[in-house]
Amino acid sequence: MSSTLLSPALQIIVDKLRDLINTGNVSKATVEGGWRYYGETFQKEINQLREAITKSGNNVVECHAAHFTRGANIWNPTNRLILIQIHGSSKIEPDESLRPGSYKYLEEERQALICESEEEVDVGIVALAKGTTFHKI
Repeated sequence: MSSTLLSPALQIIVDKLRDLINTGNVSKATVEGGWRYYGETFQKEINQLREAITKSGNNVVECHAAHFTRGANIWNPTNRLILIQIHGSSKIEPDESLRPGSYKYLEEERQALICESEEEVDVGIVALAKGTTFHKI
């Protein structure tokens, strides 16, 4: 399956997240393969992202953004995961790509998803509740 373009409303939020990252108006916590973004202003935009995805009819249980400097394993604990490309391009195994302004919904039963790129990337990671139906964002 290919990735899907974000709705205009979500694109505005993702653009704000990208701007905060580009201007350095974020804090960073180290995670495997990179770091997770946080900070008061950044979290307000993450909350807006979560609210917009919830308004689409999805039951969001986790929402954050991370930066990866190399390939990373992204755990899919609920088998309901949305990856949103904020910056750069990602390669999702086995042979799919994710570009800025798009997202990919995944229901893989395996725990790990490999996200690789030749460049560093920023990705929004949204987990939905187990057993729920995904609604396009």
